[in-house]
Amino acid sequence: RNSSSANNTINNINKSKHDAQQLHKQHKLLTTISSHQGSVLALRFSTSGKYLATAGDDSYVNIYVRSNSPSLAKGNLVGVGTDGKQVVEDVEHWNRIALCRGHQLDVVGLAWAPDDSHLVSCSLDSVHPVIVWRLFDVLGKGSGSGSGGGATTT
Repeated sequence: RNSSSANNTINNINKSKHDAQQLHKQHKLLTTISSHQGSVLALRFSTSGKYLATAGDDSYVNIYVRSNSPSLAKGNLVGVGTDGKQVVEDVEHWNRIALCRGHQLDVVGLAWAPDDSHLVSCSLDSVHPVIVWRLFDVLGKGSGSGSGGGATTT
């Protein structure tokens, strides 16, 4: 019995390794974030999956929406090869719909409200360490300007 059990364990381990190798071969680059001027320090999908927010050491928060076609407008997520040129094989296309300005130093954390109505960002700066962005205003649908409006700082 012990020998049979050991053989089954070895077979399961070998199968698991094979499955993991096959799964790894299926992974592929979907898109590349190139809109920040420095490093990306935080990235969060909204609860619904409709939006993607990124934050970086450039003190900005970017909000994207998924699109069916690529846009080469500055700030959009486009595949970039190691040579710095665009790669047309992008699987997903994310277009920037808002650039949120308000922090003075690196933005290190992001969190979405359960209904996607607000995005919270936190920074290393002491003036505005936490900003609550109301998406309706940030997108220019309310009283905000579309690039930083709708912010509540703490």
